[in-house]
Amino acid sequence: MLYIYILAIFFSIYTCFVSFHYKIGTRHFFVGYIFCLFLIFLLITSNRVGNDIVNYNNKYIYFYLDISPIELVYKILSYISYRLGLSFYLFRAVLTFVLGAMAFSTLQRFNINLAILFVFYLPSIIFMDSMQVKNSFALYILIWASKFLIDDKIKHRKIKFFISVLLMGGFHTAFFYYFFLLFIDVTHKQNKKLTYLYLLFVIILSLVTFANGNKIPFLNKIFSILLSKGDSRKDLYMTSGHLGFVYPTILLFTMVCTISYCKRRVILLDKKENNFITLTNYLNLSCLFFIPFMMMNITYYRFVRNTFMFNIIASLILFKKGNKEVHYLLSIFLIFNTFCWWLFDTRIYESSKLIVDPVLKYGEFFYK
Repeated sequence: MLYIYILAIFFSIYTCFVSFHYKIGTRHFFVGYIFCLFLIFLLITSNRVGNDIVNYNNKYIYFYLDISPIELVYKILSYISYRLGLSFYLFRAVLTFVLGAMAFSTLQRFNINLAILFVFYLPSIIFMDSMQVKNSFALYILIWASKFLIDDKIKHRKIKFFISVLLMGGFHTAFFYYFFLLFIDVTHKQNKKLTYLYLLFVIILSLVTFANGNKIPFLNKIFSILLSKGDSRKDLYMTSGHLGFVYPTILLFTMVCTISYCKRRVILLDKKENNFITLTNYLNLSCLFFIPFMMMNITYYRFVRNTFMFNIIASLILFKKGNKEVHYLLSIFLIFNTFCWWLFDTRIYESSKLIVDPVLKYGEFFYK
C-alpha cells in the first residue's frame, strides 16, 4: 500500500495545482478529485493487522458473545452483514463508502478545494481512521449531519440532527456527547456571558481534577450507566494520567484562537459558511471540557482530533474569502497542526509500527 499512499499524496497535490488553472467542478478537477478519493478509500480499508482491527474482526465473527445494547446500530449492521456472508473487511468497506459519501455530500455545499483537505488528511488522520473504525464511522455521520445545524431552511432540522446523534451513538457511545449541539443555535451570535461561565466551569473542573490526583470524582458513576459491566473501556478511561494532556491541549488552544480570530477578519462569508465556522468554534470550545478528562487518560484526546477535521474545513472556507493576513495565518496553522498531529499519533501516542505499518506495510485490498 506504500505505492498507493505515495500516489494519493501526489494526485492530491497535483489536483490542488490543477484547481489554480481550472474552476472547481470542471472535468480536469473532477477526474483528479475522484481518483484521490478512490486511493484514500483503498488506504482506509486496507488495515487488517492493527490491534483494533483484529479485535473488530473477532467481535464480528463471534457477535453472539456480546448481547449488551451498547452501540446497537453497529451491532445490528454487523449481524446482518455476517448473515449475508460478508467478511468484516468487506463490511467495513461498504460502510466506509456509504458514510464517507454522505460526509462529502455536505462538504460539497461549501465549494471548497477538497484536494487541499486530502493533503492535510493523509499525513496522520487517515491512519487513525483505518484503525479506529467505529470512531471514523460516527465522525462521517457528524460531518454529514452538520448541515442540519447550519441550514435553517431544512425542515425539522433539530429532529433530524437528534436522530443523527442517536445513529452516531449507535456506532460509538462517545458521540452521544454531541447532543449538546441541539441546544445551540449557530445561526445566532455567540452568547459571550455563557461562554465565560463555561470557561470558568472548565477551569474549576480542571483544578478539582488536578487536586484529586488527576481523577474526576463522579465519573465512575457515569461510566457504570453508559458502559456494560464487562466493557474494558471502563477501567481504561478511569486511570490517572500525568502531563500527557499538555500536548493536545496546546493544539486545541491553537484551534480555538486561530479560527476565532480569522472569522473576525473575514466579512464576505455567506450564511451557511458563517454558520459552519460558528459551529466549528462551538466544537473547539466544547473540547476544552475534555482537558480534565485528558488529565485522567490521554485516550480522550480523540475528541480534539475529531474536531481538527472541522477546523480544516473551516480553514478552507476562510481561506477562500480571506485576505493575505488570513492566508498566512491559516497556512501556518494547518501545516503546524498537521505536523503536530502526525507527530503525536505516530510517535508519541502510538509508534508508527502500530499505526502506520498496518496500512503501508501490511495493508491489503478490502476485497481479498
